[in-house]
Amino acid sequence: MNMNKYKARVKKVVSADILEVFINLGFNIYARLRVKLAGVVSPGRVKNTQESKQAALKAKEYITKRVVNQDVLLGLHDEISTHSRHLVTVYYDTNKCLNTELVKEGLVDEFIVSDAPGADSNADISTGNRIKGIDSITVVEGE
Repeated sequence: MNMNKYKARVKKVVSADILEVFINLGFNIYARLRVKLAGVVSPGRVKNTQESKQAALKAKEYITKRVVNQDVLLGLHDEISTHSRHLVTVYYDTNKCLNTELVKEGLVDEFIVSDAPGADSNADISTGNRIKGIDSITVVEGE
C-alpha cells in the first residue's frame, strides 16, 4: 500500500473520529480540512445513549490533550468517508499512531479499513497528489 503523507496542524477536535486540520500542501500552501480517523468510529455514532455520548466526550478529551495545536503527520487513505471526508491515520510525537491508541484504550469502536496501516508504518512525508474536498487554501509567507 502506498499512502500519501502530509504534515498538518490539528486545530480542533470535532468529534471522537473527526478532526479539523490545516494541511501543508507544500510551497507555503495550506488547506483547511475536516478529516475522519481511519479504522475508528466514535461511540456516539454507534449508539445514541447517554453512556455512548459520555464515552465520545472522553475520547474527544483524550485526542484534544494529545494533538490540538500540535504538528502531526497525516497518512491519507484512498477511501473517502460517507460524508465525503478524507480518511487519515494520524501520527504524532515521533510516530505514535493516534488511531491505534484510541482503539487500544477502548475509547472508540474499531472497524476495518482495507489499507489501514499499523502504528509502525513508514511515516516519511511525500506530497504531490491533488486533494479533493479542500475547504480553503491559504498562502503563508515565510515560516
